[in-house]
Amino acid sequence: MNKSVRRIGEKEAGYSLIEALVVLAIVGMISLISVPNLVAINRSNQLKASLRIFTNDIRLARQRAVTRTRQVKLSFATGGRSYYIYQRGITGGAWTQITPRRPDCPKVDPALPSPNGCLGPTVTFSATTFADIRDRDDLDAMRDIVYTQSGGVRNIGTPPNTITLQSIYTNVPDRDFVVSLSVSGNVTSN
Repeated sequence: MNKSVRRIGEKEAGYSLIEALVVLAIVGMISLISVPNLVAINRSNQLKASLRIFTNDIRLARQRAVTRTRQVKLSFATGGRSYYIYQRGITGGAWTQITPRRPDCPKVDPALPSPNGCLGPTVTFSATTFADIRDRDDLDAMRDIVYTQSGGVRNIGTPPNTITLQSIYTNVPDRDFVVSLSVSGNVTSN
Protein backbone atom coordinates (compact mmCIF):
# COMPACT_ATOMS: atom_id res chain seq x y z
CA MET A 1 0.00 0.00 0.00
CA ASN A 2 1.03 3.44 -0.76
CA LYS A 3 0.76 5.73 2.22
CA SER A 4 1.22 9.46 1.99
CA VAL A 5 3.73 10.55 4.46
CA ARG A 6 4.15 14.18 5.27
CA ARG A 7 7.67 15.31 5.35
CA ILE A 8 8.95 17.58 8.05
CA GLY A 9 9.17 21.20 6.91
CA GLU A 10 6.39 20.93 4.32
CA LYS A 11 3.48 23.34 4.84
CA GLU A 12 -0.14 22.57 4.11
CA ALA A 13 -2.04 24.99 1.88
CA GLY A 14 -4.74 27.16 3.58
CA TYR A 15 -5.22 30.11 5.89
CA SER A 16 -4.20 30.36 9.46
CA LEU A 17 -6.59 31.35 12.22
CA ILE A 18 -4.85 34.72 12.58
CA GLU A 19 -5.35 35.54 8.89
CA ALA A 20 -9.04 34.64 9.05
CA LEU A 21 -9.52 36.82 12.16
CA VAL A 22 -7.81 39.79 10.50
CA VAL A 23 -10.10 39.50 7.46
CA LEU A 24 -13.13 39.21 9.73
CA ALA A 25 -12.06 42.35 11.64
CA ILE A 26 -11.68 44.31 8.39
CA VAL A 27 -15.14 43.22 7.17
CA GLY A 28 -16.60 44.20 10.56
CA MET A 29 -15.07 47.70 10.41
CA ILE A 30 -16.35 48.26 6.87
CA SER A 31 -19.84 47.14 7.97
CA LEU A 32 -19.79 49.56 10.92
CA ILE A 33 -19.18 52.41 8.52
CA SER A 34 -21.41 51.42 5.58
CA VAL A 35 -24.57 49.97 7.19
CA PRO A 36 -25.73 53.22 8.88
CA ASN A 37 -25.18 55.07 5.58
CA LEU A 38 -27.24 52.48 3.72
CA VAL A 39 -30.05 52.84 6.26
CA ALA A 40 -30.04 56.64 5.85
CA ILE A 41 -30.09 56.29 2.04
CA ASN A 42 -33.04 53.88 2.26
CA ARG A 43 -34.98 56.28 4.51
CA SER A 44 -34.23 59.18 2.18
CA ASN A 45 -35.46 57.13 -0.78
CA GLN A 46 -38.74 56.39 1.05
CA LEU A 47 -39.28 60.13 1.48
CA LYS A 48 -38.46 60.84 -2.18
CA ALA A 49 -40.82 58.07 -3.34
CA SER A 50 -43.64 59.55 -1.22
CA LEU A 51 -42.90 62.98 -2.69
CA ARG A 52 -43.08 61.64 -6.26
CA ILE A 53 -46.36 59.79 -5.66
CA PHE A 54 -47.97 62.76 -3.91
CA THR A 55 -46.95 65.32 -6.56
CA ASN A 56 -48.20 62.96 -9.28
CA ASP A 57 -51.55 62.71 -7.49
CA ILE A 58 -51.73 66.52 -7.21
CA ARG A 59 -51.11 66.74 -10.96
CA LEU A 60 -53.71 64.03 -11.55
CA ALA A 61 -56.27 66.05 -9.57
CA ARG A 62 -55.53 69.12 -11.70
CA GLN A 63 -55.73 67.12 -14.92
CA ARG A 64 -59.06 65.63 -13.84
CA ALA A 65 -60.46 69.11 -13.10
CA VAL A 66 -59.53 70.35 -16.57
CA THR A 67 -60.52 67.29 -18.60
CA ARG A 68 -63.85 66.74 -16.82
CA THR A 69 -64.59 70.46 -16.35
CA ARG A 70 -65.34 69.99 -12.66
CA GLN A 71 -63.84 71.24 -9.44
CA VAL A 72 -61.51 68.67 -7.91
CA LYS A 73 -60.33 68.77 -4.31
CA LEU A 74 -57.39 67.02 -2.66
CA SER A 75 -57.80 66.88 1.15
CA PHE A 76 -55.19 65.96 3.75
CA ALA A 77 -54.49 66.52 7.43
CA THR A 78 -51.21 67.83 8.83
CA GLY A 79 -49.60 65.20 11.01
CA GLY A 80 -51.25 62.47 8.93
CA ARG A 81 -50.15 60.58 5.85
CA SER A 82 -53.39 59.79 3.98
CA TYR A 83 -55.16 62.02 1.46
CA TYR A 84 -58.48 62.02 -0.34
CA ILE A 85 -59.47 63.24 -3.81
CA TYR A 86 -63.02 64.46 -4.46
CA GLN A 87 -64.86 66.01 -7.38
CA ARG A 88 -68.01 68.08 -7.72
CA GLY A 89 -70.70 67.82 -10.35
CA ILE A 90 -70.54 70.11 -13.38
CA THR A 91 -73.10 72.45 -11.84
CA GLY A 92 -71.68 72.19 -8.31
CA GLY A 93 -73.33 70.12 -5.62
CA ALA A 94 -71.80 67.74 -3.12
CA TRP A 95 -68.23 66.49 -3.21
CA THR A 96 -67.92 62.81 -4.17
CA GLN A 97 -64.77 60.77 -3.69
CA ILE A 98 -63.19 59.48 -6.86
CA THR A 99 -61.80 56.00 -7.33
CA PRO A 100 -59.44 54.19 -7.11
CA ARG A 101 -59.14 54.04 -3.36
CA ARG A 102 -56.27 52.54 -1.39
CA PRO A 103 -57.53 50.31 1.44
CA ASP A 104 -53.93 49.76 2.60
CA CYS A 105 -53.65 53.44 3.62
CA PRO A 106 -54.61 54.51 7.15
CA LYS A 107 -57.87 56.45 7.46
CA VAL A 108 -57.74 60.04 8.73
CA ASP A 109 -61.17 59.57 10.27
CA PRO A 110 -62.86 56.17 10.85
CA ALA A 111 -66.10 57.62 9.48
CA LEU A 112 -64.47 58.34 6.10
CA PRO A 113 -64.03 55.74 3.34
CA SER A 114 -60.62 54.44 2.34
CA PRO A 115 -58.27 57.21 1.15
CA ASN A 116 -57.14 57.66 -2.46
CA GLY A 117 -53.49 57.75 -1.50
CA CYS A 118 -50.97 57.89 1.30
CA LEU A 119 -47.40 58.77 1.98
CA GLY A 120 -44.92 56.10 3.02
CA PRO A 121 -45.10 54.73 6.58
CA THR A 122 -42.26 57.00 7.71
CA VAL A 123 -43.47 60.24 6.08
CA THR A 124 -46.10 62.76 7.23
CA PHE A 125 -47.59 66.08 6.14
CA SER A 126 -45.82 68.35 8.61
CA ALA A 127 -46.96 71.83 7.56
CA THR A 128 -48.98 73.67 4.95
CA THR A 129 -50.20 77.13 4.07
CA PHE A 130 -53.47 75.72 2.70
CA ALA A 131 -56.55 76.07 4.86
CA ASP A 132 -59.64 73.94 5.20
CA ILE A 133 -62.30 75.28 2.87
CA ARG A 134 -65.55 75.63 4.72
CA ASP A 135 -68.69 75.22 2.69
CA ARG A 136 -71.89 73.29 3.24
CA ASP A 137 -70.42 70.10 1.71
CA ASP A 138 -66.98 70.14 3.33
CA LEU A 139 -67.11 69.39 7.02
CA ASP A 140 -64.03 67.19 7.38
CA ALA A 141 -61.63 69.77 8.95
CA MET A 142 -58.81 68.68 6.62
CA ARG A 143 -56.63 71.01 4.57
CA ASP A 144 -57.79 71.33 0.95
CA ILE A 145 -56.36 72.10 -2.46
CA VAL A 146 -59.25 72.91 -4.80
CA TYR A 147 -58.69 72.98 -8.56
CA THR A 148 -61.12 74.86 -10.76
CA GLN A 149 -62.24 73.71 -14.20
CA SER A 150 -59.49 75.83 -15.76
CA GLY A 151 -56.78 74.08 -13.72
CA GLY A 152 -56.14 77.00 -11.36
CA VAL A 153 -56.13 76.67 -7.59
CA ARG A 154 -59.23 78.20 -5.97
CA ASN A 155 -58.14 78.53 -2.35
CA ILE A 156 -54.72 80.10 -2.75
CA GLY A 157 -53.70 82.17 0.22
CA THR A 158 -50.70 84.40 0.59
CA PRO A 159 -47.81 82.97 -1.46
CA PRO A 160 -45.86 80.81 -1.14
CA ASN A 161 -48.51 78.08 -1.13
CA THR A 162 -46.73 75.05 0.19
CA ILE A 163 -47.11 71.61 1.69
CA THR A 164 -44.18 70.16 3.62
CA LEU A 165 -43.53 66.42 3.69
CA GLN A 166 -41.27 65.29 6.52
CA SER A 167 -39.54 62.05 7.44
CA ILE A 168 -40.07 60.82 10.99
CA TYR A 169 -36.36 60.01 11.14
CA THR A 170 -33.92 62.73 12.16
CA ASN A 171 -30.77 61.20 10.61
CA VAL A 172 -31.97 61.60 7.01
CA PRO A 173 -29.90 64.03 4.91
CA ASP A 174 -32.96 65.78 3.43
CA ARG A 175 -35.63 65.38 6.09
CA ASP A 176 -38.13 67.92 4.66
CA PHE A 177 -39.42 68.34 1.12
CA VAL A 178 -41.62 71.28 0.18
CA VAL A 179 -44.26 71.06 -2.53
CA SER A 180 -45.26 74.47 -3.93
CA LEU A 181 -48.38 75.29 -5.95
CA SER A 182 -48.87 78.39 -8.05
CA VAL A 183 -52.17 80.17 -8.65
CA SER A 184 -52.30 78.60 -12.12
CA GLY A 185 -51.95 75.13 -10.55
CA ASN A 186 -48.34 74.35 -11.43
CA VAL A 187 -46.59 72.03 -8.97
CA THR A 188 -42.91 72.22 -8.03
CA SER A 189 -40.90 70.54 -5.31
CA ASN A 190 -37.40 70.79 -3.93
